[in-house]
Amino acid sequence: GLNFECQADETIAFVGPSGVGKSTIIHLLKRFYDPDSGEILVDDIPIDEYDSRFLHNSIAMVAQEPILFDASISYNIKYGCDDWVTEKDVENAAKQANIHDFIVTTEKGYETSCGEKGVALSAATERDIQDTLHKISQHITVIIIAHRLSTVQRADKIFVLSDKKIVQTGTHKKLMEEVDGVYFNLVSKQVLHEKEDKDEDDDENSNKDD
Repeated sequence: GLNFECQADETIAFVGPSGVGKSTIIHLLKRFYDPDSGEILVDDIPIDEYDSRFLHNSIAMVAQEPILFDASISYNIKYGCDDWVTEKDVENAAKQANIHDFIVTTEKGYETSCGEKGVALSAATERDIQDTLHKISQHITVIIIAHRLSTVQRADKIFVLSDKKIVQTGTHKKLMEEVDGVYFNLVSKQVLHEKEDKDEDDDENSNKDD
C-alpha cells in the first residue's frame, strides 16, 4: 500500500523507526529485487523495462558505511567505472565531496592508500557531509534515508513511515508543527539523546580536569 512520487531534481527523505521499510524502498529502486505487486515507474516507464546496466549507472547509492578497498584513493573513487572515468573526473568528484584539499596534503596524493575500510583517512564532519549533499543535490534527484534527522532538514519533502505505511508528508518545518505526529516525536527523542550524550561528555571532561 505504499505510494509516493519524487520529481526530477527534488530531494526527498524517508524517516521512521527501524524495520518500517526504508531500506526496502531503496533496494526496490535499485532492482535488487522486484515488488510482489504494484509497480515502480521512472519517467512513466516501468522500471523493469530499463536496461539493467543503464539503470545502475544512472542511480548511485551511498551506504551509511561505504565500503573502501585497501587501495589508492583514485582507485576507490573510480571503482566500477574504470572504462570511462578520467583522472580529471576523479579530481572533480573529490572536489564535490570536499576531500580534494585533504587528498593533496597527503604524501602520495590520489595514489595514497585508503587502508582497509578507509582507516588511513580522516573522517569528514557531519557539517561537511550535509554541505556536500546540499551542493550536489541542486541538479540531481536525491533520496535520503537518515537516522540522524538533522541530515533531512533541507529536503524538499519528507515521508514519515510507521507500521510500513507513510503516515506524514511535508517539509521539516511543516512536520514540526504537528506536535502529536511521529516526526515531531522522533526529532524530540533524538534531541534529548544528543543532549544527554553531551552532558555525559561534559561530565567526563570535568572529572578529567579535576
